[in-house]
Amino acid sequence: MLFIIDGGWLDREYKDPISYSTRNETKTASNSNKKNRSRKIIWFNPPYSKSVKTNVGRHFLNLIDRCFPRGHKLAKIFNRSTLKLSFSCMKNMKQIIKSHNAGVMKKSKPEPQAKTCNCRQKDKCPLRGKCVVADVVYKATVNSGELSVSYVGLASGPFKTRYNNHTKSLRNEKYEKETELSKYIWGLKRKNKTYSIYWEILKQSNTMKRESGQCNLCIEEKLEIINLKEGIINKRNELISTCRHGNKRKKAPSRAKKKK
Repeated sequence: MLFIIDGGWLDREYKDPISYSTRNETKTASNSNKKNRSRKIIWFNPPYSKSVKTNVGRHFLNLIDRCFPRGHKLAKIFNRSTLKLSFSCMKNMKQIIKSHNAGVMKKSKPEPQAKTCNCRQKDKCPLRGKCVVADVVYKATVNSGELSVSYVGLASGPFKTRYNNHTKSLRNEKYEKETELSKYIWGLKRKNKTYSIYWEILKQSNTMKRESGQCNLCIEEKLEIINLKEGIINKRNELISTCRHGNKRKKAPSRAKKKK
């Protein structure tokens, strides 16, 4: 084997075989065993409208550069790679007509009177005779002496089922971290403070429908959290949480029976 050192030739023995490979082949061979990791991206979805002349996307990106410049302690979390913008479309005429017709047809059909309370002791009903109502946004007001705070939640089924889950987390310490309400109540218990909870219904709405493609119940809950700015124990990241009711409405694919 010949080596070139400073323009001169040098004979040396080299027993290992040498093969030539391109740079692209070495990259693909080394990256084949690596797993792609998805980035954590926060999306900003403003509604699109042709009447808006302002370049919303450019102003949004300028805000990122101005509020989180290089060297900022949060620049690794909030930057142009982790904050993305995508316009969302509002309802079209077909969806508006479908939702309107569905509402009119629902009002025209007489609904049978159902039980509004199934408590054995009617005087201890948390909603004073309306605990079986479904698809509601509720508020729990916790009074502990001089301080009073509120918690906003939703129940896609009967409120009594959601209420029983709350009482379970308030009784058993192992379920303390299920909700922000249970965390706050267990904090009061450790301080040996007495408290009382007052339950009330804020709004009643419907979950995700196939006609509109949106969940009014989740939207109403987020609006109530925004309106109650002070004295609320809900976290602000609940405003960007995704709807869980869309998957419940989807039907499971039917499995065809195999012929023998």
